[in-house]
Amino acid sequence: MTVFQTVDQNSEWDMSGVTTVDVSAAQGCNTAHILEIDESRVDTNGLREIRVAPSTLMMVPGDSHSLQVGAYYDNGNEVDITAYASFVADSRSIISVEGGVLTAEREGNAQVLARVNGLESNRLFVRVREATDLSNLQGTEASAYSEYVPDNATISSYDPPMAMAVYTGLVLDRDGQPMAGVQASFLNKPELGSTKTGSDGRFIIAGPAGQQTIVYEKTGHLVVQRTTIGSSNAGQVLRTSCCCPPVTANRHGSI
Repeated sequence: MTVFQTVDQNSEWDMSGVTTVDVSAAQGCNTAHILEIDESRVDTNGLREIRVAPSTLMMVPGDSHSLQVGAYYDNGNEVDITAYASFVADSRSIISVEGGVLTAEREGNAQVLARVNGLESNRLFVRVREATDLSNLQGTEASAYSEYVPDNATISSYDPPMAMAVYTGLVLDRDGQPMAGVQASFLNKPELGSTKTGSDGRFIIAGPAGQQTIVYEKTGHLVVQRTTIGSSNAGQVLRTSCCCPPVTANRHGSI
């Protein structure tokens, strides 16, 4: 139960020291961003699911990132319908989407979903903040690590700068081959940003020293976590990780 304490403001009150503000036209940021799908271009018969990838983005204003919108059917077919998705941004929108590319317009949090024939996709969560100020690293031993701070890091500053470490790792697929494009980030610390593995499957990212958990994410693959302890002003190599697609059962229950 909630109890509100109110005051009966009658005509005898002295209003000379009170300032009133008209908020009838006030508007907040537009945090819900719905990608409308051109239904004339998409077969909705047997459409079971639509999916937006990636599932999370950490960005700074002006950043851009490619999106993928997929349609999944009862017969097992998968169709890329990104080209048929559109979102018209307004002056309150956190992000804009054009031609399958999402751009961060201003600070805030946004949810992006696709909709077709009444069916809604999963939510893509977008976090937009100002980029990290690295000026306090200049002239310190940690200045050598500034090039490994992700471009989408938004922590206000690294303080103290001496308590920084560099984390590196290798990600392989289930056949033991290097996997490119895997996102590596710090668990529950979006302000530290993220990076991606290169064609050799390797990544390098700078962050605070101490115990840290690195999260590996790639669309269509299981999420992997690796915990390690980074020493101040030193590099820490994480155990080699394997990212595999999830194992699913067919309609008869077999794997």
